[in-house]
Amino acid sequence: WQTIFDDDLPQESADVSVSLTATPQVVDVQQPVRVVAVVANGSVGEATTVVFSGLDAIVSSHTIDSVAPSQGTCEPIVARSPVRCTLGTLPAGSAATIEIVARPTASVFQGPSRLTADVTVNALVGADEPDPSPTNNAASVVFQVRRLVADLSLTASLSDAQVTEGGTSTATLRVLNDGPDTASGTVRVALPTTSAVVGAAPGYDPATQIWTFGPVPSGVAAT
Repeated sequence: WQTIFDDDLPQESADVSVSLTATPQVVDVQQPVRVVAVVANGSVGEATTVVFSGLDAIVSSHTIDSVAPSQGTCEPIVARSPVRCTLGTLPAGSAATIEIVARPTASVFQGPSRLTADVTVNALVGADEPDPSPTNNAASVVFQVRRLVADLSLTASLSDAQVTEGGTSTATLRVLNDGPDTASGTVRVALPTTSAVVGAAPGYDPATQIWTFGPVPSGVAAT
């Protein structure tokens, strides 16, 4: 007779794959983007200990609102590290999803550079079983982040350009937003050291001499 050991038996394989989608394809800074990973088992047998990892481009440049796997668990988000999810067992022909909702961080994408920036998101998936088609174990998707743009103009006027000692004059500042996006910001009002503020509109801090305005929609002025 012949003794057959487990190592001599044909080992079952599992064709696991991953695909990615991003919605919307163009997202404004600080607005949500939804990335969905679909992990599928295309083999005739089950895939065990399925592990998903990736999306590190989002973690490093976005504020993460949620990470939701349809099965299994995802590890806590760590800055500049990939998202890692243990999905457990996938029966033959089944699939699991991981949905991440995030918002592009203004400090990363706002600035005087290009109006849009590409974000390339990558993902990998694997299982305990050998994979006969490893080329579909990786996927990527690209979406664009659009930085906000606003054409602002500032005008200032005084109710009385010549003021006697102890008198008052009202300074009026007007910020016009010619768009295209809604704007918020600050204006520093440099007053002479010999003058003092006796009253101010909301948003002005006499201690710092800074007026904070906004949000101001396109085509609207703040005073």
